[in-house]
Amino acid sequence: MATSFNDVASRQLELSYAAPQNFFMSIEKLPQVVYTVQSLDIPTISGGETDLPNPINPGGLSVPGDTLNYGQLNATFLLDKNFRGYRTILDWLKGITSPDAYGQNTDYFKDQTNDGRKGFQRGLSDITVFAVDAANEPLVEWKFKNCFPLSLDGPQFNAALQDVEYMTSTVSFEFAYFENTTYTSGQKNNDTI
Repeated sequence: MATSFNDVASRQLELSYAAPQNFFMSIEKLPQVVYTVQSLDIPTISGGETDLPNPINPGGLSVPGDTLNYGQLNATFLLDKNFRGYRTILDWLKGITSPDAYGQNTDYFKDQTNDGRKGFQRGLSDITVFAVDAANEPLVEWKFKNCFPLSLDGPQFNAALQDVEYMTSTVSFEFAYFENTTYTSGQKNNDTI
């Protein structure tokens, strides 16, 4: 079936696009802080492929794979004047790795809300990222499941800057998978994938 311009034009999405700002991140394990995200790349998803052996065509033939692979979640967020956002992730990272003392993670988990997770899963948390419009109405959300921090960049101090640039920090997370849901007029749609 040939595609005509009229067919393409009738399926064109509304010409109203999402601006690449106004993102907020909420970490279930750290409910006391909402992160104002400055930059975030929704991780790449790859489905892979499976090679089919073919003696006639040694170059091979591929078919879709049977698993999804997710990249890392990297987010750069603004630092509040008390550094709470930075410190809560630093505490989480130290709590799950115990770099300073044996049993450090036991002390960390003792102070955390018990969500029923056991063993290493106590160090995991769901993370939700919301994109909002200029009126602060949600447009879309990503819910990253079973996350844990891999790295946290410290803030950079520079007194030689001419203009005020607010400090940021970048955190990288590993996660199991994510779900995506859209909103219409601020109301969550029933379209999670």
